Amino acid sequence: FIAIADGDVIGLDDPDISFSFFSLETKSSLITTNREQPHISRFIEDAALESATSAKRDDAKAFLREFVRELSREISVTTKLITLVLAIGFITGVLYIGYAVSKELQESRKQSEQQSEVIKKLEEKLDQTNGQLGQLDKTNKDMMKTVSLAPNLRVEYGGAVCLIVGVYDLVDKKSGKVLRYADPQALRPNPYEPTQSEEPGRRVEMNPDRRLLLGLGLAAAGVALAPGIRLIELVQARSKDEAASVLQRWGLLIDITRCADCDVCVTACHEENGVSSHGRPATDAQWIRKVNLVDKRTGYAQTLPLMCQHCEHPPCVDVCPTGASFKRADGIVLVDKHTCIGCRYCVMACPYGARSFVHEAVNGQKPDVPRGKGTVESCTLCVHRVDRGETPACVEACNRDGGKAMVFGDLNDASAEIHRRLRREPSTQVRADLALDTGVRYQGL
Repeated sequence: FIAIADGDVIGLDDPDISFSFFSLETKSSLITTNREQPHISRFIEDAALESATSAKRDDAKAFLREFVRELSREISVTTKLITLVLAIGFITGVLYIGYAVSKELQESRKQSEQQSEVIKKLEEKLDQTNGQLGQLDKTNKDMMKTVSLAPNLRVEYGGAVCLIVGVYDLVDKKSGKVLRYADPQALRPNPYEPTQSEEPGRRVEMNPDRRLLLGLGLAAAGVALAPGIRLIELVQARSKDEAASVLQRWGLLIDITRCADCDVCVTACHEENGVSSHGRPATDAQWIRKVNLVDKRTGYAQTLPLMCQHCEHPPCVDVCPTGASFKRADGIVLVDKHTCIGCRYCVMACPYGARSFVHEAVNGQKPDVPRGKGTVESCTLCVHRVDRGETPACVEACNRDGGKAMVFGDLNDASAEIHRRLRREPSTQVRADLALDTGVRYQGL
C-alpha cells in the first residue's frame, strides 16, 4: 500500500491514462444513503471533475464557481418563484407598515392642531368671562356705595359713629316706632324721616339723645362707617326660591285666658295637614292637643293648646342620629321624612311630648305636607303657609271661630304685634327651667 497525498498523479502506460487526486473535506458534499459507503452528490462530482481539467485546479475560486453554477441548476423553477413571491411580499409589507405609520402621524398632528385651536378659543372665552365678572364686581361695588347709609350718617352725625355688628333697628326712644324703609331699595334724601304711615308733620330729631340702637351683636365705639355698610336690614316676605333667613324667628303667643273650651285649633290643624284619627288616642298622631291644667290646692282649672314649642335649642335635634330633625334658620323645627328612620329618640327627648310616631299607612296626603308610616312628625307651624306669607291654620281658625287667643308673627320684628305684646305684657315658657328658649309663649299661665 502506498499513501496518496493531495496532488498525486498515477499514470498507466498502456492505455495512457492518468489519475489525479485531491481531498474533498466539505462534509456537506457527502450525502448519507442507505448504502454503507458515502455517496458524492452528482453535481458536486461534476463540478470537481470540471475544475480538475482546468489549469488552475487548485484554485478554490474555480471550484466555488462551478459549485454555485451546479447548485443553481439543481434549484427548481417552483422554488425560485416561491422565493420571489416571498421577497415581494416582504418588501410590500415593509412599505405598507411605513405608509400606515406615516398616515397615523399625520392624523395625530392634525388632531393636535385642532385641540390647540379649541384650547385657544376656550382661553379667549375665559378671558372674556373674567372681564365680565370684573365689570359686574365693579358695578356691585358702585351700587353698594349708592345705597349705603354711611354718607347720610356722616352728614347727620359726623365721623365718629359706633359700628354695630349684627342685625338691629333704629327706633324712636319715646314712641318706640321703627325708623326704617318700607322698601329696602327705596332711596330718600333723608332715610330717617318718618314714613307716611307714621304721624304726619312730626320729624324725629336725629341727635344722640333722641336715638336708641337696639340689636344683636357687639358694639365697637368710635369706628367710622365705611361705604357699603347698611345699618338696616328689613324683614320681608321671602320669595319661593329664597332660603329661610336668620333675620326672622317665627313665634306664637297664646293667651289662655281667652282660650275657650273648644278645639277649633286642633280641627283646623289636622284638616290642613291631613292628620286623621284611628280611634286610638294613645297612638294616634297629634300635632296639637288640648291640655287641661288643674291647681291641686285651689281646684282652679285651665286649658291650653300644646304643640311643638320650636325651641331655639331643640333637644330633638341634638339626639337625632341621622339629622332628620333639624331647625331652620328662621326657628321652625321640622323633620325630614326622607332621612327619618323612626328610631323615636326625638320622641323621648322632647319634654313636651309634642312628637308622634306614625304607626299606620297614610292615605290622602296633602301635597305640601309629606307624611309616611314609620316616621316621626310634629307641628310645623304650617310652614308651607308661612312661606307663602300666611298664618298657621290654628291661628287663623282661633281668630275666626274661637276666642282670638293666638297671635303669630316674627319675634325679631319690633313692629309685629307679637313683639309689641311680649314687650309690654308678661309671658311664660313651658318648662322655662330647661332654658330651651321656646318660640311658643303663653300668657295667663
